[in-house]
Amino acid sequence: IILAGDQQLAASTLHFPAQSKSAMDGGSSFQAFTAAAAMEMEEYLNWKKNAPVLYDLVVSHPLEWPSLTVQWLPSGSSASARSHRLVLGTHASDDSPNHLMLVDAVLPLPPRLAAAAAAEGRAVPAPSVSIGRSASHQGEVNRARCMPQRPYTVATKTCVDEVHVYHLGEDGDKGGADAVLRGHGAEGYGLAWSAMKEGFLLSGSYDKKICLWDLKAGNGAPVLDAQQVFEVM
Repeated sequence: IILAGDQQLAASTLHFPAQSKSAMDGGSSFQAFTAAAAMEMEEYLNWKKNAPVLYDLVVSHPLEWPSLTVQWLPSGSSASARSHRLVLGTHASDDSPNHLMLVDAVLPLPPRLAAAAAAEGRAVPAPSVSIGRSASHQGEVNRARCMPQRPYTVATKTCVDEVHVYHLGEDGDKGGADAVLRGHGAEGYGLAWSAMKEGFLLSGSYDKKICLWDLKAGNGAPVLDAQQVFEVM
């Protein structure tokens, strides 16, 4: 299953950065940018044309900004509903706000079940993708991971040296993180919850450190220092 954003590549292809007059008058950097953009668009159009042959299903939804991370939440609904939730995070430009997003995705029924539902006069859900909930995020979202025991508790790696934790179970949009975890000296991408111990979170960053936090021991503190820090040589 491929969840694709049609306008992600289109937006990045058609958005030209600010250029000086000399560059706009035929500068090599501007020409190189437009050539790369044209090639990127051509590759995207080729992929889109061949998608029906490559995949059983493609659900396409435009996103304002690309996402560097995605994770499917454990499904708590019945299999017949085909309703799922995903976590995404924006990678916006310097002047635009970023968000952690909870996405609702409805997948089509298999043909046999769809035919049976239609024969019984039951409504068959149409495939759809929508942003169900969002939370303001400090900088780009490098990675987002859901706690296995509490899927709506989401940790994120930021573009700074902090790890943020959000509780997305409440209705409505959130104004920011519920907890800030400290211990790193640089950004990174490594992030994983323990499947055995609830609240245990590991993080790896470019500072060559692995940090461990125990959120249950933090008793809901808004700022939590790493319980252990491992140096990686």
